[in-house]
Amino acid sequence: MLLGLSVLSNITQADQPRPVYHFTPRAGWINDPTGLVEVAGTYHLFYQYYDGGWQLKDGRFRSPIEWGPMHWGHATSTDLVHWHQMPVALSPDRKVGSSEVEGMIFSGSAVVDRGNTSGFGSRAHPPMVAVYTLADTFGPGSGQRQAVAYSKDNGTTWTKYAGNPVLPYNNTETFRDPQVFWFGGKSKWAMVISCGDRVCFYNSPDLTHWTRVGEFGKAEVGIGVPWECPDLFPLQVTRNGKTEKKWVLVVSVQHGAPSGSFGNRYFVGDFDGATFTNSAPASDARWLDYGSDYYAARTWIPAQANLKQRISIGWMANWTYARTLPATTYRGSMTVPRELSLRYDGAGYYLAQRPAPGVLRTLSSRKASIKIDDAHRSKSITTSTVAELDVDFAVTNRSGRFEIDLFKTGTQYVSIAYDVPKAEISVDRRNYNGHRFETDSGQQTAHVTPRDGHLKAQVLLDRNSIELFVGDGKITVTDLIYPRNDRVQTAVISTTPRETRGVLQ
Repeated sequence: MLLGLSVLSNITQADQPRPVYHFTPRAGWINDPTGLVEVAGTYHLFYQYYDGGWQLKDGRFRSPIEWGPMHWGHATSTDLVHWHQMPVALSPDRKVGSSEVEGMIFSGSAVVDRGNTSGFGSRAHPPMVAVYTLADTFGPGSGQRQAVAYSKDNGTTWTKYAGNPVLPYNNTETFRDPQVFWFGGKSKWAMVISCGDRVCFYNSPDLTHWTRVGEFGKAEVGIGVPWECPDLFPLQVTRNGKTEKKWVLVVSVQHGAPSGSFGNRYFVGDFDGATFTNSAPASDARWLDYGSDYYAARTWIPAQANLKQRISIGWMANWTYARTLPATTYRGSMTVPRELSLRYDGAGYYLAQRPAPGVLRTLSSRKASIKIDDAHRSKSITTSTVAELDVDFAVTNRSGRFEIDLFKTGTQYVSIAYDVPKAEISVDRRNYNGHRFETDSGQQTAHVTPRDGHLKAQVLLDRNSIELFVGDGKITVTDLIYPRNDRVQTAVISTTPRETRGVLQ
């Protein structure tokens, strides 16, 4: 197993250039990460998965790689880079006497029931419990209910609870993606779940009997309904010299994100087990990422309580074109795992993100550092498609526009630019020699101000993606890229006065 990808004996690198340090499945379709839990230093990544009915023919896989009846795929890692792919964890049932699928396995969460409140294991050998959405087909007459399964062997094999569903269909087509965690107060489990244009909260003493206790989002909705894949977790933050605990609620939205379509909105506030109170005005929309290809972000439930940071991962794709991405054996990948920390400035609370340390260690031998100022306006470097670029722009009154041109072929390139007067960072993939994305605006922008006269950017390149971290991780932009030349690319870094572009040729 090498850097997150599984090499099949019948598949060669020429079939499909895979990302080197981003997770991909052996074969088939993946989307949302789900059931993220850490156990004794091992990270469990479950994910929405469909193998597409793969069959080997003429030494190659031949099958449409498309979304289908959802399963839970499963992989484990100790460093969040090298992944061991496990057997499929949860599969849909079949109707009696038929091959027809009954009940797809949608997103949810997994927890270690250390107190054996569920009775599925024992205190000496606590079970791992998955709480997930059991979904029929979409549309009129469809149903989404919540179900439970448990594992006594650390997630290798699973047994579905005989009393499913633990929450019945509630006459809302969007009633899915439960995130469950031990709240502690009054010895209870808490659940946050999508209820269409808001999230709902439930409590349970044993993971099988649930009571609705509250909801959040009616005032805040405005943007991007329905909400999906909610994630609620606590983090410490220093404000005015004092340390406090706040709760962060992340929701995936289907419309209205900065990219123009799908994205992840987040809120910072307080939670008492039943009620979430937003610390910001209802109209204040904060976004986890400003690119086109960061969705369904979820965080790992840590083995030990950790209020300083939380590790997240997202699906690196966009539903508007996910089904048409170039693929031969698989379709879909995950972003790099990211450390989230909570910070406070004059504008309020915000999440800062940085790549997980294991990712940076992997790229340490492929790292290039570039400093650009008015005396040194341009620099050309050659790098592989797998690299880390650390760029330091010295911003002065003379500065007009800084630009990083990536995957450059003649006059075609992917542009990362910073407009100094507008204090605006942008990523533009409309003018490059590679795969064209359907219904894609092609350019994403975000407002970010320099710190102490410098704007620092960290760019992670893999064979088919760019992940940009700006302003110490306050702004991130994630975009898929499928360049025609997957071997060596040239990056041109330049800064120009306001009246000219001045790219080094």
